[in-house]
Amino acid sequence: MFILRTSIVVCLLIALVVVGCSGDSGGGGSSDSDSDSDSDSDSDSDSDSDSDTDTDTDTDTDTDTDTDTGTGVECEADTECPPCGECDTDNTCQFVASGDDPKGDCDPDVPETCGLNGDCDGFGACEHYSSTTVCDDTDLCTHNDNCDGMGGCSGDVIVCADDPPPCGVQRTCNGSDTCTEIWPGSTTSCDDTDLCTHNDNCDGMGGCSGDAVVCADDPPPCGVQRTCNGSDTCTEIWPG
Repeated sequence: MFILRTSIVVCLLIALVVVGCSGDSGGGGSSDSDSDSDSDSDSDSDSDSDSDTDTDTDTDTDTDTDTDTGTGVECEADTECPPCGECDTDNTCQFVASGDDPKGDCDPDVPETCGLNGDCDGFGACEHYSSTTVCDDTDLCTHNDNCDGMGGCSGDVIVCADDPPPCGVQRTCNGSDTCTEIWPGSTTSCDDTDLCTHNDNCDGMGGCSGDAVVCADDPPPCGVQRTCNGSDTCTEIWPG
């Protein structure tokens, strides 16, 4: 009898365990279903996103690479066109080719001024004298001056700096690639730092010198003691 009851209890426990596992399995199935649903939703979303992206990035990249050689002005004769333009067979003003000026729109200037050279530039404007044309920028601290092709004149810069005064060489620009140098001479006062000279002046070669004075002592022990002081006399001390 005891064995029978025990068997019944064991069977009931097994049945409960089976039912519990079946419930968990059902929950897992629901999760799989939800996962599939989410996956489908994400897939649809990605698909829509890709579709939108393709649509947004599909732009027209065609551009007009033709060079504009005309002014767009309608005409019947060359005189109706802007400067450096001429009327073509389609009755539209076109730019005159570079180096030409059939209407005389670009009256030439004197070359040294770097102004107009008498030709059109091919883009509806007059040309200026180029860098092969010599000019003068009126700046003495440049040399090898040439036109810049835009109406200006410029050259290579040179720096002419003085040496330290008062006897250092003085340099000035002269429009060439060298400087004009002037050395201060005997009319320029200086100080050679020697107390046994006086009347110091520059020597014209960058140096400074003066007239020497000799200050000698008389015989000791009572003779006068003399020292230089930068003047034409000596400082004298008598032993007492």
